[in-house]
Parts: sequence; structure tokens; C-alpha cells
Amino acid sequence: MIKYIKISPIIICLLFLFLLYIRIIDSKKGSKNIHGPTGNKTLLFCYSCQHSNSDVYDPDSKDDWCSNENLLKLDDSDTIKPCAPWESFCMTTVTTMLNSFSSITRNCAERCMDYCESVSYGTDMVTCGDCCTVNKLVVKVFI
Repeated sequence: MIKYIKISPIIICLLFLFLLYIRIIDSKKGSKNIHGPTGNKTLLFCYSCQHSNSDVYDPDSKDDWCSNENLLKLDDSDTIKPCAPWESFCMTTVTTMLNSFSSITRNCAERCMDYCESVSYGTDMVTCGDCCTVNKLVVKVFI
């Protein structure tokens, strides 16, 4: 014999409000809906910066935060950009030379290159990519 559980209308209403609240919070985190010929598509937001240890030090540079935890402390409007509709990945590319950090690039990407490649002509340079499809998720501290 199957027993049915009575669910109070108040519980159903509270559950509905909770789900609505979650959706509102998610929409305020940077995800926006755009309308195009293919219908609704969620626009991706990624960190956008580059930093290289071989660059001349510039105290006014906004990209020095790209490789450390300050990326998480700055205002989103300074660190994040919307991706084009055809860019469906956030990608971080890190280059090392002789096992030491050399440069980092964070940006939107059309294709995910989630692998490492090595060029060893006396410099032992390794470049690794890391991708995601979630807003601002590819954040790793390298310095």
C-alpha cells in the first residue's frame, strides 16, 4: 500500500520562494541572458588580464594582480569582462621557464586548450592551459 505525504501549502510556498531567491542571487553574480537568433544564451564572464615577469615594472599597471590572490580582492568591474557569444570558455594560460613562473594570461576563449606543451631549446619553457565554463572560476594563485 502506497502512502501519500501531505505537503502543506506553506511549505510549497517557502520552497518556491527559496528557489526564486537562489535564482536572483545567481543573476546578480554576473550571468546575463542575451537574446539572439538562436534564442536565449547565457553570457559568460571571465577574468581578463595578463602579467609577465619579463615586463618592465609599472606601478600603475592594473594587471599585476593577475597572478596572485589580489585578483579575488578587487572589484569585479576591474577584473572581469563579458565574453563574446562564441567564446564558451574561460581560460588561464601559465608559462614557466626553467621551472620558474614567467607569465600568465586569463581571458575568454573559443576553444579549450586544457593541456601543457613544452619547448626545450635550452630554455625548458612549458605552457599550460586550464579551462572552465563557469563564470570567473579559473582562479589559481601562481606566485
